[in-house]
Formats: sequence, C-alpha cells, structure tokens
Amino acid sequence: MDAKLAKGMARSLVCSLATFTDTESGPLAVPLKAIMQEYRGGGGVPKSVIVGRGLVLRDQLSASGRCPTSCQIVRHPTRKRVIVESVRPAVVEGRDQPWVVFASAVFDLDPDELVIIETTGHVAISRHTLTRLFERVSFSESDLLSLMDKATTWTFPLLNVHQREGWKPGANVAIPYLGGLLLGTVEANAMDLDQGPTAASITERAIDVTYLDPPFGQVGLGVMVIGINTYVGPNDLYDDQRRLLAAFELFEKKFHDQLKALRTGMIKGLPDKRMVERFGAVLEFVDIDELRSLLLTLEDLRATADWQKHSDSHHRHARYLN
Repeated sequence: MDAKLAKGMARSLVCSLATFTDTESGPLAVPLKAIMQEYRGGGGVPKSVIVGRGLVLRDQLSASGRCPTSCQIVRHPTRKRVIVESVRPAVVEGRDQPWVVFASAVFDLDPDELVIIETTGHVAISRHTLTRLFERVSFSESDLLSLMDKATTWTFPLLNVHQREGWKPGANVAIPYLGGLLLGTVEANAMDLDQGPTAASITERAIDVTYLDPPFGQVGLGVMVIGINTYVGPNDLYDDQRRLLAAFELFEKKFHDQLKALRTGMIKGLPDKRMVERFGAVLEFVDIDELRSLLLTLEDLRATADWQKHSDSHHRHARYLN
C-alpha cells in the first residue's frame, strides 16, 4: 500500500477505536450500564436465569464491536456462577503519537454480587506500527483482533524472561506476526496508587474497589510493559531475522496451550492471591516444569547470535512512557 494512504488508514483506525472504547457514550456503554443497574438497583440476578444472563452479556459485548469474549459457567455444590471474559482495544495518548492497548474485563456473576476484574495486556502498539502493517502486508481493520491475540499471547513470556534477567528498560523484543516481526522495547510505566488492576464488588448495598498486585512490577515504582514501535514485513527481513522468525514460530507452536493459559490467568488478575482463590476452580494452571521449560527455551533463543545481531542493529527508540 502507498505510504501516504497507509498513514491515513492508521489514523482512521485509531480515531474509530477511541470512539468505540468510550465506556460512557460508546457502543459498550449500553450493556455495561445495564448489568451494573441490575445489581445496584435490582438486587442482582435470580439463580434460575443467571446462566442465560451471562450469555446475553457475552453476546451484547460481542455485538458492540471489536470485543472478543468467552463465557464460562462455574458450577458449585449449592450455587452457579457465570464468568464472562472480554478483551477490547483502547487508545491512550503518548508523547508523540497515540497507542493502542488491550484492556480486559472479567465479569463474575453471582446471584447477589457482580465482581468486575479490570486489567491490561501490558503491551501497547504504536500508530506508526499500524501504518507499517497497512503498508507492508495485507493488513486491514478486521485483522485487529489477530494482532491483539498475537501481542497479548507473547506478553507473559517476554516480560517474565526480562524479569528473570533483571529489568533493563529499552531492551529489545520481537513478536512474530503475519510473516514478519513486530519490534519494540521493554518499558517502565509509572503508576500511582490509584491506578493498576482492580477488582470491583458490586451489590445492592455498595461498590467496593480493590487494587490488585500487578504481575510485572509494583504500583508506585513502575510496572513493566512492552511498547511495539514498528513492524518489519516479510520482504524486508534480514537473514538473521528470518531465522529468528522461524524459531519464534516453532516456539509458539510448541507452547501454544501454555501461552494461552498464562494469558487467561493474567486476564483474571493473577498473580494476586485473592484472584487465585476466586478463580482457582476454573484456572488452567501451567505446570511449573512446563513454565520453566518455556522460559528457558525463550532465553536460549535470545542468547543466539542471530538475536544479538538483530538487537545490536536496532537502536533504542525514545521511551513513550514515564
């Protein structure tokens, strides 16, 4: 695609996302306000219809736009709970350009209490990256969900490896996508005490918000995130990058199930112990040996000569977060 046209397409996509993700007046506002009102003003949802109500919420979120959701029914000896997971793109302003982030919400419906866990995917995609995607490959607005899936799948292993090695803001990262590589850096996102992942308990009596322990870093000191700065298409890869792409794709294929389970855990507010207790019955825990194998394999990939050559050739971009 022509560079000027690609730039316009990226701007248009970011603008439309900013409108869509406005939870006060955008398409998401209607289902969110409705479920909140049922618990605050109506006393909750009868046990006999709670499964159906969860399915309706899932369908409403799905129909409101780019909001992939899943619905899971949790059966207890004496009651039912319905869990609806929603992940959606959102837009945040950076110093030089807007960024697309991926916000998640888990709705845990109990007859008398609604708990909403809100987290982020710890990864942000620059508008420049979207421009490069439109320009270099057959990327369209409909591919946003696959981009969101790919970026959030790789977040946990990449940040975990950097955490094990010792945080180095500005360190390079790469994620395979559409036959090319998403390139970025590890960054520190400064957060105040009134920010970060939360769990809100909503009942007829009150709304109580609890701040959760973030998975990578500490609120007040900085939470580690991945900032994707650009994209290198299939026709622009160097030989060392082609070999890296092949290695990353094999890694992803080998650990597919574990990567998905780790991402689902992050969406549910892990590693916060309170969320482990809440969702333990429905979590797909990754065996410690599998996790160790996953991280060691990724560390070995980052220690290869191909990675060192690639990393040395890409100078660090200006950090977009404080």
